[in-house]
Amino acid sequence: MFNQDSRVEVKEKLILLYSYHAVGVPVTGEQINDILLSLNLIEYFPLQQHTLDLVENGMLEEHDVDDEHLYMITDQGINTLNFFKDRISAAITGKIDDVMVGVKKDMKKSRLIKAEHQKIDEGNYMVDLSIKEGPYNLVKLTLSVPSNKTAKEMCQQWKDDAVGMYAKIIELFDSGE
Repeated sequence: MFNQDSRVEVKEKLILLYSYHAVGVPVTGEQINDILLSLNLIEYFPLQQHTLDLVENGMLEEHDVDDEHLYMITDQGINTLNFFKDRISAAITGKIDDVMVGVKKDMKKSRLIKAEHQKIDEGNYMVDLSIKEGPYNLVKLTLSVPSNKTAKEMCQQWKDDAVGMYAKIIELFDSGE
């Protein structure tokens, strides 16, 4: 059914999807490339081609933020990965998972999530929400809300799931294409 080259290509694409899923946040292609190349799981040129193919087929999304190309796995990519996950050995997923622990720690250090609120005047509170990665703002929102309770709830929700909310914001803007 498949020749050896197409089996390798499918496996490499699944490894790439697994890596984006394992990191769990938008990352640059270079970050994933460094991981997969250091583990000797995929060679450089096929990795670049697979990334383009996965974006083209709707399994990865690409977003430009502060002159950086960030990628994240889509629901379609997750569904595909879940369906074919058994084609990736536990040894490979284990290697990726082990490396991702360190990567996530490093990313958390370089990513700063802020959620602050202040009273402007009676019945008017300003909420400032942001995610900063290194020197770049991934997102910065300033919202006016009518109550202290609403401001506090928004800040708490942002602290709990800023990356997920960021992804939803990007998705809202991308849905118009």
